[in-house]
Amino acid sequence: MRFTKIAGAATGALVLGMLAAPGLVGSAAAAPSALELSRTFDCTMSSAGQTLAFTYAADLKVSADGTAVTVTGNNVGPVGLPANFSVRGLNASIVLNLNGDSVTVAKDTDFAAPYYAGNVAVPLGTLAGTRTASADLASGSIGALNLAIDMHVPYGPPGGTVQNNQAFTCAPKPVVLTGSQAFDCTAMGFGMTYQVNSTVTTSGTGVTATLSEKFSPGMPAFVKVQEIGVKLGVKLGSEVVNLSGTTAFSPAADGNLAFTLPALSGTRTGAGDPAAVTVESLDINVKSGGTDYPVLCTKAVAPTPTPTPTPTPTPTPTVKPTPTVTPTVTPTPTVPPVVAAPSKTAVKVKVNKKKKTAVLSVAVTGGAVKATGKVKLVVKAGKKKFKTVTVKLNGGTGKVTLKKLKKGKYKIVASYAGNTAHKASQGKGSFKL
Repeated sequence: MRFTKIAGAATGALVLGMLAAPGLVGSAAAAPSALELSRTFDCTMSSAGQTLAFTYAADLKVSADGTAVTVTGNNVGPVGLPANFSVRGLNASIVLNLNGDSVTVAKDTDFAAPYYAGNVAVPLGTLAGTRTASADLASGSIGALNLAIDMHVPYGPPGGTVQNNQAFTCAPKPVVLTGSQAFDCTAMGFGMTYQVNSTVTTSGTGVTATLSEKFSPGMPAFVKVQEIGVKLGVKLGSEVVNLSGTTAFSPAADGNLAFTLPALSGTRTGAGDPAAVTVESLDINVKSGGTDYPVLCTKAVAPTPTPTPTPTPTPTPTVKPTPTVTPTVTPTPTVPPVVAAPSKTAVKVKVNKKKKTAVLSVAVTGGAVKATGKVKLVVKAGKKKFKTVTVKLNGGTGKVTLKKLKKGKYKIVASYAGNTAHKASQGKGSFKL
């Protein structure tokens, strides 16, 4: 298989910094350096009136030895084929940004019989490419992903047919962020406050946004509004992106209404997955009778809190010493030793698929008093350890929230070490995202 077109490079998310090998080496024999990169792509293919679609959450390990670059990663798919189809080959090409340079790695793999069923994931293999620089890897990101398969179709002539180079179109999964900022605005001499509550979506270099709050220009009803235009400045990472949009009204609308502001769009230079958005600027223009009436807006400044006055200390009176009285000592009764009661540890999970979070609730029961101390939670994603957290018990219970979860099955082992009133115990749980 061969690609005839490689998508342009974009930027993704850097997950782990440089892992330099120990030891002192000369510049001519520098030790290999490595990065771990991740990005999620939505891939689709249309063939014979059918559409295949799947999501690939790429987790890549990138190694550079001089100018040579190799990449390994997690399995691809399932790609959406029926089980009686088979995948006989995979052609993968990935565009990376390494230390600011664009590098393409590729691998054309022909699988050996008995091939892979159409409804199972297939190995990515080891992709290779060459870069111009040779410095240790310090930063990187995943840009474009190209995938094509050779598949066997069990229909048609006897024995079926093999269709080669069936290419998928893969695009980075859009990232949706929310940002809020209050603005003090002035229109035609009248002051007003507008609260920006925006939902910003990035997909590659494209950026769109919506504003949930309606805007009231404060005009009389007899003044007719023909058009409202909005310019919004947002910050994605270190880049400021200007978004704009316009809504026209036909017939013109009454000026005393509350207006839904237009959808906004713009373009950015970077194409990686931003972690957060901040709202930087807002400009609104109201057109009436063919004349533009700009609404000037500046960020609202929170009032400075009034400092709490420091109270004047009251002088401490002189206290006359009290005569020492020798108390009668009462013998301390012998207290029987405390016997630790058996305990039971249980863990429950509440999953939020939309936010990709899971709340783990731990309860330790047993004995006459509530359990105290800590519970250690070991969470595994499949067979790989995902995270270890410690929960402090309060009244025998505790909870913790796991964030940024990926799709898959998770197992939990909760270990309570016990205390003077409770014996140690262990509980297990599981969940699926």
